[in-house]
Amino acid sequence: MPHLLLSAAKVIVFSEYSKRKALFCVFFLIKTEFYFVFSFIWCIFVAMMMKKSSGRTVG
Repeated sequence: MPHLLLSAAKVIVFSEYSKRKALFCVFFLIKTEFYFVFSFIWCIFVAMMMKKSSGRTVG
């Protein structure tokens, strides 16, 4: 009987660890995707600003 309780405790601990790990992976993927989209938009914005500034004539 103690062996059965011990294995049940291991399953509970492992499932908690797996749940935490899965949540971390989902959070990391969302964060990575957000940074990718943000940097892509930032690059487009900077390219448009450089295009505008290069079109001006000085003097």
